[in-house]
Amino acid sequence: MTQVGYAALLIGIVMVAYGVIAALLGARRQDPRLMDSARNATFVVGGLVSVAGLALLYALVSHDFGVKYVVNYTSRDLPLFYTVAAFWAGQDGSLLLWAWMLAGSAVAVVIQNWRRNRVLLPYVIAVLLGAETFFLVILAFASNPFARLAAPLPDGQGLNPLLQSLGMIFHPVATY
Repeated sequence: MTQVGYAALLIGIVMVAYGVIAALLGARRQDPRLMDSARNATFVVGGLVSVAGLALLYALVSHDFGVKYVVNYTSRDLPLFYTVAAFWAGQDGSLLLWAWMLAGSAVAVVIQNWRRNRVLLPYVIAVLLGAETFFLVILAFASNPFARLAAPLPDGQGLNPLLQSLGMIFHPVATY
């Protein structure tokens, strides 16, 4: 499943680059087909980042201790709600959460404003997907939450005891 999540990040990089180019060219040329294509690229990126997020969540919940991130932030005796909260316990997962929320926000903006602000929306799409590009590149090449260990471990290190509080469950999500 982690290979699927990583592949979604890589394909997402291609799609955000395409979406930015299509949005800017569509706005410049007043080409509705390119603008529609940029809108669709935003939806595809939202789906791809969702696949990546769900893949990490699955790795955490299924205790896939072949994944470095899962080993570093969960263990078999960790309660389920802290296992889920481990998604954003470290840098890699936190960046993926940020990318996921940005992609979801971009989709929401496009859905809400497609009919009303057709002249400005391609520029908005370009900016949102440009920001998404940053996160996807960092996730794919510098801070990969899907990095695998050479050999799976029998258990993980668990979540830092300082992070095992109700604040850990709600605060990061509310902050984003």
